[in-house]
Amino acid sequence: MSFRDRLRRAEDGARDDGIVLRQKDGTVKVFSPGECWREVFLTRMSLLRDKPRSSEVMHAVRNATPQSRAEFESKWGRITPAMNVVGREGWVEERRLCEDGTIEHVLHGEGTEEAERLRALAKESGPPQKGQHW
Repeated sequence: MSFRDRLRRAEDGARDDGIVLRQKDGTVKVFSPGECWREVFLTRMSLLRDKPRSSEVMHAVRNATPQSRAEFESKWGRITPAMNVVGREGWVEERRLCEDGTIEHVLHGEGTEEAERLRALAKESGPPQKGQHW
């Protein structure tokens, strides 16, 4: 059996147990589903804390081929999520995780059309129900 055949067989085995991310440079990164879930969750929670988070999983997704990234995001969600922080005074701060891992902020002041739209959307959607994902 050639080296390529052994490599292909090893990748097929990893695919059964893990999440395979093919990198743009031709290498392959494999992570367990639990590891992916944890990193996606912690990365999203970093938006709440307003502190960018470094993650090997997210770094691998950013450097993945377009097809591999699309497969990951179809299962785990976009790696550039956004959330809104709604202030009691009427303002809304949008936070978006950027492609480079930094957090972008957009503040919509009290009484602005966009702040009112986002506040209404938050009231309409309410908190997630049991079994519902954010």
